[in-house]
Amino acid sequence: MRLLFSLILLLQACSHTSDLTKVQAKPMDEFYQGAGIEKYFMADVPMWINFSSPGQCRREYPIRYLDYYKLNGSYGFSYEVITQMQIMLNRRYQSYVYSAKLSGLQPKDEAFLFHTVMDQVEGGARELISPKQKDINLIWIDGFFRTPESARKFQKFAESDAAHSAIPVWVSLCFSEKEIAELAKKYKIEFPVGRIISAEAFTPFDAEFKLSHDFSLDFSQLFPEANLKMYFLDERMPVVFKGINKNQKIE
Repeated sequence: MRLLFSLILLLQACSHTSDLTKVQAKPMDEFYQGAGIEKYFMADVPMWINFSSPGQCRREYPIRYLDYYKLNGSYGFSYEVITQMQIMLNRRYQSYVYSAKLSGLQPKDEAFLFHTVMDQVEGGARELISPKQKDINLIWIDGFFRTPESARKFQKFAESDAAHSAIPVWVSLCFSEKEIAELAKKYKIEFPVGRIISAEAFTPFDAEFKLSHDFSLDFSQLFPEANLKMYFLDERMPVVFKGINKNQKIE
């Protein structure tokens, strides 16, 4: 099982364009003896309350939330770095657990995953690729996939000049990247690889590393010099979307 786990991590790491050759591996004993990584995680959210009120959905998979305050205090990591860690950690975790048909990871495997992801993000690897262009269209997709009619509306919008007037980035409070890819395939919509902000990106911490009462994301920390415009289908844009320059409801 350890061999399979390591192979999956290696294959996924190779998919990144960043130069990971600069990352220095930690001794295996360091992972397994007093790793203490549990202090860098928030308490697990029970599945029965694993939902999003703004997204009007119940999630079908667990999310491991990182403690931004402690990671910043121990390593000096920025909000952007920790967010990228949380995204990558959850996507790798889901990929391994689902592919191996497991209910979860053993502590040793979880410690190995945590340190591998931390080293890769420190070395420049990113799940969410920041576009070089200054103008970005954030598209909140959750409302589009509640009915077949709204999904067809998204098909039309995704192909429109408005959607592509800037670099499109899809945003979801409900779905994982894997689920979004499946929806895109189902409705024959072009999937924007490297430009998916899925539910794993949201956090109970704000940009000042203070614990909040909801799960939010400060987009300006991920795209610090970009002009951010959010498109949405619902009646109003959620307050959990922070750092947005403009927003527009899709009619």
